[in-house]
Amino acid sequence: MEDPLSAQALTGLVTHTHVHAHTHMHNVLTFIIYVPSSVCSYVRVWDVHLGRLLFSLAGHTEEIECVRLKGSTALTGSWDASLRVWNIKKGLCRWVLQGHSEVVYCCDCVCGKVVSGGGDGNVRIWELETGNLFATLIGHKNEVLCLQCQSEIIASGSGDSTIRIWNYAGVCLHVLEGHIGIVRCLELKRWRLVSGGDRKRIIVWNVKEGKMEHTVHHQQILLHRMCVTDTKIITHHLILQGLLASLATGDQYMYNYRVQT
Repeated sequence: MEDPLSAQALTGLVTHTHVHAHTHMHNVLTFIIYVPSSVCSYVRVWDVHLGRLLFSLAGHTEEIECVRLKGSTALTGSWDASLRVWNIKKGLCRWVLQGHSEVVYCCDCVCGKVVSGGGDGNVRIWELETGNLFATLIGHKNEVLCLQCQSEIIASGSGDSTIRIWNYAGVCLHVLEGHIGIVRCLELKRWRLVSGGDRKRIIVWNVKEGKMEHTVHHQQILLHRMCVTDTKIITHHLILQGLLASLATGDQYMYNYRVQT
């Protein structure tokens, strides 16, 4: 029997022009689909074992930029400057969160709070149960492109080359400086943060103390994706060259691969 998460099986589910991103939870796979020639942007929810479409979640009026899946809740941020909260078991939109003045680039959900970062340079915290705005975190001087949340802290990365560590009361605990250019990726593991950005630099931080642990240099100029385990950092770039590095020491080697089509 074909693996329902194999590339061939997944290809059969995609019937639209572009797949922007996808993530999976148990036996449900969520695709973000967009059609560049129109303002139609929506999310499709699939049962990958049956290869069956469950729901099409429509509502955004412009292209979807980010998605986050936590349990039965999905978050989508869009160029229409809104953040939508969906129940993917019922296929319903719970809340339309409006407050950003520009595109919503990133979002996360933890401990009953929804957190979003936008092109307006602000981080906003919302109540998941009510949809009400809880706090607005102001401090970045450029767009917020990535964020990661835990129960006690929020980490946000920006085009101003800094990372800010916040608590949920809206207080900025640390401003981490060390990147040159845009901070594009963050991975927060307890009190250790790994950040990736332009200009060939990945940095490992101790966010409890607000200090840099070490820097990993790599050959890519624009970092596209980053995954962090307890011991390793794996990066991906659109030119199909990646990096595998030790989280503890920064020792690294490059790898190349090809995408089978």
